[in-house]
Amino acid sequence: MKKKQLLTLGNMKKILLPRGYLSWSQIDLWEKSPKRYREKYFLGADQYVTKEMRFGKKFAKARETGKCDDKKILEIAKSATAYKNKEYKLECVVKSGKDEIPILCYLDSYEDGLVGEDKTGKTPWTQKRADDHGQIKFYNVALRIITGKAHKFFIRWFETEEKEKGIITLTGRVETFPVEKSTMDYLKMTARIIKVAKQISEAYQEEF
Repeated sequence: MKKKQLLTLGNMKKILLPRGYLSWSQIDLWEKSPKRYREKYFLGADQYVTKEMRFGKKFAKARETGKCDDKKILEIAKSATAYKNKEYKLECVVKSGKDEIPILCYLDSYEDGLVGEDKTGKTPWTQKRADDHGQIKFYNVALRIITGKAHKFFIRWFETEEKEKGIITLTGRVETFPVEKSTMDYLKMTARIIKVAKQISEAYQEEF
């Protein structure tokens, strides 16, 4: 990507991001592996997609569209479509001095101050894992900026299992974990967003 194609944040040129915004997936990838982040977002390289990731996308599509060639997946996915607002898009700006950092979220469900996030996988979710999950903390920042209010969250886990020939399917086990976030959670994640944005911006400008 050439310099003239760089996306700036508002009218500020101090912070530069390859997509012009931060998402939770970007923050998570950068913190886990700056090298893989550079490959994906700076250079546009294809990322390795696991069979678990492919299944997660298949389940999400079934939930969103009500269509799937697997009747069991479709039946269970219907239980995740009770909320009016599915795949709810949020956009807002985190401010750091004179800098503005746009952030983007896609909520699995949102209704009456309750935000839901659906997860598939064979590793069991626990209340602690749900409480510690950064994605919910990220959503909490966006919602507080936009509404000025605290929200309640939940993570709903759909257990999977791997059968013969590496085929992944749902077991039918579903567990829900309620999550609440405090003002301290909001402040800590806001600081984390700013830190990551500045690190990415510095690396991006050095690269190009």
